Amino acid sequence: MAIFVTKCPHCSADKMTFHIQALEQRLGEYDGNAFSSCPSCRNPICAWIKRGTSARLSINSLSGWMGNIEDAGWRISILWPPAQASVAPEDVPTSISRNFVQAEEARKRQHWESAGMTYRRCLELAMKDRAPDLSGSLARRIDKLAEAGGLTSDVAEWAHSIREIGNEAAHDEHEPNPDDIEDLAAFTKIVLEYLYTMPEKVRRRSGQGHTNGGQV
Repeated sequence: MAIFVTKCPHCSADKMTFHIQALEQRLGEYDGNAFSSCPSCRNPICAWIKRGTSARLSINSLSGWMGNIEDAGWRISILWPPAQASVAPEDVPTSISRNFVQAEEARKRQHWESAGMTYRRCLELAMKDRAPDLSGSLARRIDKLAEAGGLTSDVAEWAHSIREIGNEAAHDEHEPNPDDIEDLAAFTKIVLEYLYTMPEKVRRRSGQGHTNGGQV
């Protein structure tokens, strides 16, 4: 079976071996579509492959090739879907942004424990940054910030969900539920946008300038 080696655009696993499950001719015998799925995350991909000048096989013969298509003179031109870089919400402080990106990369690679713990760390860093004078456990600081008007009741509830799922990822002997981690990623993004992105957008529109890292 013909293969190609590349980075998965879904889970970011590097140098993965993709077994070509189907080939489709595009424009004559010089290029085609190669369909496969990631052996790590099982998500589908399509590669637009092109025949080099030194290629020994046509697109029709390539389906019977046993090995890397590069050894047969073919190369990947474009990969679908395109890889999406992990980015943190706008206006988030550097330390929180760095941890959020790490959590996103862990989630893409299906490293559920690492993702859960790192999303929780994002919340903990955000609580310390926005309300450094508040003390106590993370749960208590969330409640105090909500009581002070720094969080709405809904956002406070999402923050507690981040804390709880993150705690389970750190201490439970069983692997976290992937659906829980997907929810955790969404909750963390919303909380960070509420604490940093939305206030900065309002300040910029009102002409107050950038005050990233301001405190409640």
